[in-house]
Amino acid sequence: MSLLHKTVRLVLAAVLLAGGVVLLGLTRSTPAYAADTAADRYVACLNGSKRGDLLVLIDTSASLQSSDAEAARIAAGEYLLRRLAKSADEGALSLNISLAGFANRYEPGTQWNELNPGSVDRVITDIRDYRNRNSGFGTDYWLGLDGARQALNERKQAAPDSCQAIVFFSDGALDIDRAPDEDANPIDRPYDPENPLRSPADRDRAKAAATESLCRPGGLADQTRVVPITMFGVGLTAGGSQASDFDLMRRVVEGTGNCGAQPGNGQFALAADIDTLLQAFDRITGAATTQEGSYCQGEQAQLCEEGAHSFVLDASINSVSILGSGDIDEPRIVLVSPGDKQIELKRSAAGDPQTLESDGVKVAYTWMSKKTFSATLDSEGSNPAWTGRWRLIFFDPTGANPQAKSRTSIHISGNVFPAWPGAQDAEIRAGDTAQVTFGLENADKQTIDPSRLLGQVSMDATLIDADGNQTPIANGLGRDDIAKPQQLDASNLQPGPASVRLSLNVTTAGWQDPRTGENVPGTPLRPQLADIPFTVIAPAGFGRVDQHVNFGSVEGPVNLSGVLTAHGPGCVWLDSTTPPAITTGPAEITSVSLTSPASSTDTCVRIEAGSSQDLPLTLTSPQTGSGGLTGTFVAKMASLDSPDKVQDFTVDYSAEVRRPLNTTNFVLTLIAALVLGPGIPLALLYLTKWATAKIPARPLLTQQVPLQVSGSTLLRDGSPLMLQGGDLRDMARIPSGGARSLDVGGVTLQTRAGKSPFGAGEVIVESGQQVGLSSAHPVPAGKNNAARLPLAVHNNWVLLHDPTGPADRATAVLLVAGDATPQQRQELVDDLNRRGPQLFSTLSGLNTGGASGQGGPGQGGGNPFGGGGQPGQPGQPGPAANPFGGGAQPGPGGQPQYPQAPQPGPGPQQHQPQPPAPGPQQGHPQNPFGRNPFG
Repeated sequence: MSLLHKTVRLVLAAVLLAGGVVLLGLTRSTPAYAADTAADRYVACLNGSKRGDLLVLIDTSASLQSSDAEAARIAAGEYLLRRLAKSADEGALSLNISLAGFANRYEPGTQWNELNPGSVDRVITDIRDYRNRNSGFGTDYWLGLDGARQALNERKQAAPDSCQAIVFFSDGALDIDRAPDEDANPIDRPYDPENPLRSPADRDRAKAAATESLCRPGGLADQTRVVPITMFGVGLTAGGSQASDFDLMRRVVEGTGNCGAQPGNGQFALAADIDTLLQAFDRITGAATTQEGSYCQGEQAQLCEEGAHSFVLDASINSVSILGSGDIDEPRIVLVSPGDKQIELKRSAAGDPQTLESDGVKVAYTWMSKKTFSATLDSEGSNPAWTGRWRLIFFDPTGANPQAKSRTSIHISGNVFPAWPGAQDAEIRAGDTAQVTFGLENADKQTIDPSRLLGQVSMDATLIDADGNQTPIANGLGRDDIAKPQQLDASNLQPGPASVRLSLNVTTAGWQDPRTGENVPGTPLRPQLADIPFTVIAPAGFGRVDQHVNFGSVEGPVNLSGVLTAHGPGCVWLDSTTPPAITTGPAEITSVSLTSPASSTDTCVRIEAGSSQDLPLTLTSPQTGSGGLTGTFVAKMASLDSPDKVQDFTVDYSAEVRRPLNTTNFVLTLIAALVLGPGIPLALLYLTKWATAKIPARPLLTQQVPLQVSGSTLLRDGSPLMLQGGDLRDMARIPSGGARSLDVGGVTLQTRAGKSPFGAGEVIVESGQQVGLSSAHPVPAGKNNAARLPLAVHNNWVLLHDPTGPADRATAVLLVAGDATPQQRQELVDDLNRRGPQLFSTLSGLNTGGASGQGGPGQGGGNPFGGGGQPGQPGQPGPAANPFGGGAQPGPGGQPQYPQAPQPGPGPQQHQPQPPAPGPQQGHPQNPFGRNPFG
């Protein structure tokens, strides 16, 4: 069994117990391969990218008080997470984990932590916080999964090659119910937005609507699958739940029972207690060699074969993980080494880790319950005591259960991975045949000579196209053939994403018992899988285009800007004759439009060989809803040498769409809350949001770089932009409790909470009269066209421009986390070089009193709480009507006259807001609440 298979098993078991319990970008389909499981595919992705995000979605409903009253999940999860951190460290795997909860709303998760020996204590602290989080009302699958999907979407934008998964745990069926504080703290349920949930009939209607929205074609289940997000679900049948209660959960996870149009990408299991909980997660990973035996009878019984579970190790194996259980309480367990040395795994308190050492072999074990234990064996370097047959013997001390059965799942990990060393530089052209060479490597990417492996070894290679069709490249390559060139037939491939799946099959070397002469055959390991992505390039004479465009997020009707990066040689344009297709999205959005200045051969963007250009795009729809909008469109490229030769490219797009807050109902609720009294918790919610709207106290390095924009290139001192010696030496001074305002070389980062009581605050970038945008929000915000950032400003860039200065000059502000690696720093600069020139053009002609940027958070319009003024200056009146202060201009006859809302169009909305006159306005009383701290 591979190290990464063990890692995934430990992830699943650890996070499951802790909670109570894409591959790269979008693809048009994610097939379910008959020969492997969802866990196998997730492992294959991790082996290919070495990066993963796993979000643990934990049911926090009150029923857990009876279904897991002892919270044994927490103690067991702590130990397994420590082992997981060790395994991830040994496998050089960057595996990030976050915990989130759900009951009648999504409960945003903990910060993301990369699991390693230095961070595991912090993650364990997070787990312990869930011990008493078991008092929620309802079990809203929809809100829980949608919140998890959005959290992973944010991660995906920063790391497109990250392999993502959700561990989805619940102890009951879908149940929609009101929260006790819902009058003051309303919950947006997009699947049934007007339902008051005041009666059993209302709740039944909401449950039916949520079920339909989860499983309709393009619905929430499909929105997780296209990313792709692997889903591991576990239903706990304790405390009164029945297996049938989890039918919907199983359908969502596995894609069965007519749930969704996209192929399922998950595994589901049921568990009744902590023992079957562990076994269920071990089974759904499909990652172990399972054995079943009996028990040796009696306290002083000699070793017996019927109670033995055996495996054979050789020097290429460095770790073994065992999950053992059975039918009786408090068995006696003895581990026997190849030299017949006996190591007893003596009982201890549940969850209390124990360690032993025998002849240089380290043994760590924990009793998880009265029946189940977990153990690991590790050895470093050459150790004769490690090689040979190991036996795990189960004893029944009472001798009263001769029919009882013992069970083990044994995971054997070797530091050997299948590899395609030349994948990054490979040129695989559509319609051609290419020569490729595979090999073996360790976790540190060091090449391994196949001839030096001690046991039996063979490798298979399979080509997988964008639609999931599989074509064998080679089967059964032996140790002498693995490194020989193979032919990859791309004659039937279209330009775009593809991958090669490598499957390495290893059986440990056999062993001869030196005392008896018995020849013991080796142990077959679980195949080690790796999915290695590559891009099929167009035929000779054509360049290529990127495979995915992320348009970002919008609240309200869709009106978003983005760019498609194309690489020469060729002349590229948007195929305006083929409407964009919708794969997933809110039910209310039935059509979208995609436009570009380059929409024909006459307006195409010319790109020379070796150069790249961005094709500007605008995605619009007059409809709105809430969910992940995804689909495809067609771009065309003409050959520079033969303009009549044209190549089509199918490109994925995505956007996050949110239904806007119902302002009228929202204002009435606030009035009732503040004036009538029962809604005071809503005011407290605003206060809480304002109090937490801080830049986190995490080390932040900053750098301002003057730039000249020359066509599609950013120049620094006359040369293409790159980091120089001495850059990123200035550390921002962030107090331990976080900062509301931060000065970075004369540029102010100012937090604001925003008009909604929900969600997170944001940061507005104030720099005098300069206009700007950022890597996180590539559209200027508010009437001052300011840049805005998330509260966690780290690892973002800001581009500023002075409208009164030279038209080609800008300033970049780099905001880099103090613990960012050199690669992460370079990726940030590369992103600025790639997107900056095109985005800079949107700043041309803007000024601090000019047209507003695209609508959304941070703009000055429509804020009933006085936050429509200059970003970062609470209390100044905004451009829209304010029921608490002046919002209208006196019109003819003294009647109030309000600014008209902007109308959606083919491009970003731009309008000139009309500021209200100072003081009380006719037709509206002066704001009795004074300055508004919520912006």
